[in-house]
Amino acid sequence: MLKKEKILCSKCSKFLKERKSLLLIVLVFLLMVSNIYLVWQWTAANRTINQLNAKVAELNIKIIDLNETIETQATMIKQFNDENLQLKSKLEKYRLRCFTSIDEGTDLILEHIKKYNEERRKLLESIRKNLTIKQARQDDEFTERTLIIASDAGNNGVDLRSAFAPLYVSVAVATRARSIVDEPIVKSGKPEIWGDEYKPEERESMLAMKLQFDVTLEAIDKWEPQYVLLDGPILLHWGLMPGIDATEEYWQDFKDTASSAMKLLHECYKRKIPVVGFVKRTRMAALGGKFKDEMPKAKSIRDTALLDLVLRLGQYALLEEIQPKGGIVNQYRLAGEDSGLSNNEIEDLTNFHSAYIRTALTTPFRLELPQYCLKNLDEIACLLYTTSEENGIPFAIHEADRLTKVTTAISNVRSLMLFSKALELVEKGELKPEDLNLLALQYGEPWVLREEQYLRDLEELGGG
Repeated sequence: MLKKEKILCSKCSKFLKERKSLLLIVLVFLLMVSNIYLVWQWTAANRTINQLNAKVAELNIKIIDLNETIETQATMIKQFNDENLQLKSKLEKYRLRCFTSIDEGTDLILEHIKKYNEERRKLLESIRKNLTIKQARQDDEFTERTLIIASDAGNNGVDLRSAFAPLYVSVAVATRARSIVDEPIVKSGKPEIWGDEYKPEERESMLAMKLQFDVTLEAIDKWEPQYVLLDGPILLHWGLMPGIDATEEYWQDFKDTASSAMKLLHECYKRKIPVVGFVKRTRMAALGGKFKDEMPKAKSIRDTALLDLVLRLGQYALLEEIQPKGGIVNQYRLAGEDSGLSNNEIEDLTNFHSAYIRTALTTPFRLELPQYCLKNLDEIACLLYTTSEENGIPFAIHEADRLTKVTTAISNVRSLMLFSKALELVEKGELKPEDLNLLALQYGEPWVLREEQYLRDLEELGGG
């Protein structure tokens, strides 16, 4: 057994000796392969590291650029803040200058008012000496049995890109004391558009007055009143007089308005009905003009400013100054001649006089009346004073004014209805979509119809 083991060990030793060289070759090969692999790994790692270094370098460049951008932006922000602070400082200085200017301006205005007040007070004694002041009586019984007609007109047209679309109405009411006795007469102006009218607003106002004269004439035929009141003057404002560049249509409307005024005046004259224009806002300065020789600045003081210091509650006075002459009155005279009126009638109807009455604690109101009505001034003052509201507006005038208000909301309703119907024509093919631009407002403003304003208008029209 031992011998066999020795033989086996001898064989193994011999085998190992024979294969030793082969094993060394294998080991060397494995070492070479391992080295090659390690070199490859090292090269790949270096390549990756180089790539990462390149990216890091790019990032560093970007960070540098970003830092420069941030610094630039910070500099710009700082400059902007500095400029903003400077601008705020300038605005604050400007605001202070504005406030200072306004403050100084109000001081100057007050100084002018003080001088104005001193001037008008200097005239008080002269005015009292040259003015006959009367006290109107309050007579409820007289107003209860007296039928009064009051009329007013309102206008609020819209200026479209294509033309001006006028909108005006007039109302006449019949009253006794503080009650409306019948359904009012309401008329609206003729629907039309003016593409080439040079003074559309003035023409609209003039036609509104013509409509008022016509409605008042119709009311006289219907109710046969004892007195007629017009909200506003009887005589057209001089600013409505056609100029040299007026259109033929404007001139014709002006003549027609003068003719309507004379027809109304003549009808009242024939029926012996006093007619009065109740002027709530007036800039007339006729009273001071009488004393311009002794005080040159007196002619620029308004009548209401002077009489505000003279008339007490319920008092009235007739001015005795020269009555209005010129283009408007001449047109009234021509209209009277065309109607076949006599010279005496034309004189009685076109010699207008002004009176002032204080019906409340507000400033006095001007009354405009033709010459033939002067003998009825006491009764007119009684009616106005007895039926006046807290604001001094007589009841009949107040009701006519309330019913004729053409507010912006009402005007916009008309405009929106017009646009809606135009859309229907587009659907039918009678208009093209681009034609709707003709209905755009002249200055590009939108049509606004606020619900609260519309409801408020309805409440006012319905009496609250």
